[in-house]
Amino acid sequence: MKITVTVIKADVGGIGGHTRPSDGLLNAVKNLVKPQVRKDGKGLLIDSYIGYCGDDIHIVMTHTKGVNNSQVHGLAWRAFEAATRVAKSEGLYGAGQDLLKDSFSGNVKGMGPGVAEMTFEERPNEAFTIYAADKTEPGAFNYPFYRMFVDTLSNTGLIVNQNLSKGVRINVMDVEKGKIATLNMWEDKPTLEAALMYPGRYVVSTVTTKDNQPILAASTDRLHNIAGTYVGKDDPICIIRTQKDFPATEEAGAAFNNPHLVAGNTRGSHHMPLMPVKLNSPASINYAIPIVSALVFSMHNGVLTGPVDGFESVDWDYVRNIAMRRAMAIRSQGFVHPATLVPDELEYGVGYRARMSILWSRMRPIPGASPNVKNHGQKPNQNNKPQQQKQGQKPQQNQQRPQGQRPPQQGQKPGQKPQQGNRPQQGQRPGQKPQQNQQRPQQGNRPQQGQQQRPQGQRPPQQGQRPQGQHPQQKPQQGNRPQGQHPQQGNRPQQQKQGQKPQQNQQRPQGQRPPQQQKPQQQKPQVKSESKSTEIKVKKPRAPRKKKADTTTKPAVSTVSSSAPKTETST
Repeated sequence: MKITVTVIKADVGGIGGHTRPSDGLLNAVKNLVKPQVRKDGKGLLIDSYIGYCGDDIHIVMTHTKGVNNSQVHGLAWRAFEAATRVAKSEGLYGAGQDLLKDSFSGNVKGMGPGVAEMTFEERPNEAFTIYAADKTEPGAFNYPFYRMFVDTLSNTGLIVNQNLSKGVRINVMDVEKGKIATLNMWEDKPTLEAALMYPGRYVVSTVTTKDNQPILAASTDRLHNIAGTYVGKDDPICIIRTQKDFPATEEAGAAFNNPHLVAGNTRGSHHMPLMPVKLNSPASINYAIPIVSALVFSMHNGVLTGPVDGFESVDWDYVRNIAMRRAMAIRSQGFVHPATLVPDELEYGVGYRARMSILWSRMRPIPGASPNVKNHGQKPNQNNKPQQQKQGQKPQQNQQRPQGQRPPQQGQKPGQKPQQGNRPQQGQRPGQKPQQNQQRPQQGNRPQQGQQQRPQGQRPPQQGQRPQGQHPQQKPQQGNRPQGQHPQQGNRPQQQKQGQKPQQNQQRPQGQRPPQQQKPQQQKPQVKSESKSTEIKVKKPRAPRKKKADTTTKPAVSTVSSSAPKTETST
């Protein structure tokens, strides 16, 4: 015989606040539901039970009409409307709070009340447990459900039960988007765990065996998604079939013996442990800790036997003590997260946004600070990566490329190193020695004297003192480089300079090409520069520069002869 078990709950009023419904409310519900239970089978229901958890009234009904039946749902809706009228007459708090619609539309889902129901072929000794919670949200059941059907450390039945060891199918609902996904155990275990990390959005709605036997059904409606504003927590309820091919009653109950933190509490905006309580317990006024009760039923031909209070025994007092210690510890943290929910999950989000609007109205930009600090901090990191690669490949070009952007405009004659091409522009072009002046200051403080004596400054550290006697002969070679009078001596400095600093190699081709095309233009400024250098050398007795003037001008020969013995004495 196929039986449908339907459980519908709603908060339609509480005494002095969100504590418990009055007896007048409970009687108003019973007066409408009980007449529908008839032994002759002509009634709408086979059996029913009415109770409460905190300030929520739950109606348990058995029938053969199937799920989402408009007559069964309409009966529950009318019962809650009658209770609302009583709540208003008694002045109860939150009268009709969960009735978010003005009129019934055929199904209470999406209208405020929470619904859990399933249809199944009744077993000879059908057993199931209903868990009703208050001051929390539907995702509060995610962790216990995981312990029942996935965690073998909590439920050894997943190992020894041949049917459960095959795995189950778990439907996870996105309560924000209104979509559902079916996950198969055991292959989808990691995906399920990822979803259950965020119980505020992803909620376990149903569980079935691999052969499609229904095991679990839970309410998933989020009231703030329906009403658009906070009208109370969602207070979930669920049905779990137990024994035989399903989890044992004790295995299902033990899944609640570790009071885990859930969203809820006073104003529905805090994290607090879910505490198991006895049947028909009011909500606590000690911050209204989230609570859950267990109604254990047996059923035959749709007739209920029970319920037994699943959390009444003494051992659950110990669990309640654990829950209270955890509750006091986290609630003592006050408003600081994670004691409170994140802003998007705050049930009183309107008030919070009002406070934050004052704060942001007084915000002023920091001088010199970027408005998008995170994005601005990521861009330099991305831009530095290619720079670091270029620096690792060609460190010289990367350091001087901002200067090297201009020389390519003047021409690519120097080669690929525009830095050296820029320096002669800043120095003296008539002679190529100013370029050497920019190269040699790295070795010592001879930028001024290097223009006249760099041939001496280059060779003495490499060859010793020999070049001092050779400078008078080698300097004319440097002046006559395009003519090539001294190929041996003229090539040596080129090889040395190429091995040491390739910057000179780029400049010499400039010095070699112009003599072929414009020889007189380049030689004339050299004479002027050398004549100037001779005057400086007269002041500073250094022979090599005077001999350069000898190669170009005749009257400077006497100065060379006078300086030659000075170099010999120095040697």
